[in-house]
Amino acid sequence: MNHKIRIQSIEINQIKNVGYGKVTFQDGNLVSTRGAGILGVFGQNGSGKTALLDSLGLYRSLLSGQAINTDSGYLINLDQKEAIVNITSAIHMRDEVYHVLYHFKLGFNAAHKVMILAEELSYKNKTSKRYQSLLKAQYLSKMINLYCHHKPLVAIDPPKVARSTLFVSEIAHHLNGQEREIFDALVDYGKNHILIINQFSNRDIKTKHEFPLIYNVKTNGEVRSAMKIRYGVNYLSDDTLAVFKIIVAKISLLLQHIVPGVELVYREGKTTKRGVQVELVSKREDMMIPLQYESLGIKKLILILGSLISMVNSDNVIVAIDEIDTGIFEYLLGEIFLVLKEEGKGQLLFTSHNLRPLEILNPYQVVFTTANPSSRYMSIKKTSKKLNLRDFYLRSIELGGQKENIYTATDPYEISRAFHLAGHDDEK
Repeated sequence: MNHKIRIQSIEINQIKNVGYGKVTFQDGNLVSTRGAGILGVFGQNGSGKTALLDSLGLYRSLLSGQAINTDSGYLINLDQKEAIVNITSAIHMRDEVYHVLYHFKLGFNAAHKVMILAEELSYKNKTSKRYQSLLKAQYLSKMINLYCHHKPLVAIDPPKVARSTLFVSEIAHHLNGQEREIFDALVDYGKNHILIINQFSNRDIKTKHEFPLIYNVKTNGEVRSAMKIRYGVNYLSDDTLAVFKIIVAKISLLLQHIVPGVELVYREGKTTKRGVQVELVSKREDMMIPLQYESLGIKKLILILGSLISMVNSDNVIVAIDEIDTGIFEYLLGEIFLVLKEEGKGQLLFTSHNLRPLEILNPYQVVFTTANPSSRYMSIKKTSKKLNLRDFYLRSIELGGQKENIYTATDPYEISRAFHLAGHDDEK
């Protein structure tokens, strides 16, 4: 299937602490041209940055026909019973651009388990003013009615787990021509081209037994986008080992240029009934260090580099990274973004606390979170070409002047007082 696909916008309602928010890839509609689509989300802690990546993760699961995580209920705002996500994408195929909207709603069943309450897939082309409904699922208490172009298709029993009832092979058989191609492109996108690195705080990387190698690689006609490697000895089949070697070699090639003198290698052991023994290690000159004992910064680089290689080299890949700056030297972070901005073919959605990327990116590639849950994301509309985004952001925090407050004020005196109060001896 020869096509290009890019996310255009992500709109969320009642996800975590986001009452309403929408972000747009301003360069996401240029699916017929080369160039990276980058969107960085900046803001104070707990201001709704990660909610965007969580919503994209739900989108990926539903497109690929997977059940959403049983813990996904925590994504729904505690004060609400439902959450809504709308994600639009642009698909370029056969010299035509189709704009596709996927709408889904989450809620809880009687047992307070998360479930899907509604789904609809709509699309339009450049000559259409409005989206036309392609597929729709109407969720009732004991059945789901499916529609194609608003015409009844079939009634089915609700699935035992929360997964899409639209993106299944049985539904695909009812579509023909361009509509079937749009459907297949979305399924392939969800399965193979949305790479998400999320919930990897310092503690996670240090204590988890598994370390994901994330890279979009195609072998024997099959695309692999993630491989979980345990710290210590792993047992891999011959096919998995072949993919493992490809990923490690590519990450190591880039790592050596980012951190001179450091390579990512592996130690290969015996072949057993369980598979070939391999252990992932870093190499510094003649010293081999098991990955679990490496520094947080090196592990974070290994974690993200595979996906970023895919983003630089593939039009159809979108990489979403939470806290991309964690553990990475500020100047190096800027050097990486210079390359991504100029050389990337795919898309990158990231969150960051470090403001160095603001000195590299264009204003339309940046979103700031606000203190208003009902208008959680703010983009910069009109700016001077000479605008220093970092200075602009810090000045807006200190002086205000924006449509929404972008920082919930803190008081150094109150912080100091809280430190001392918390340190008082509790014994009488």
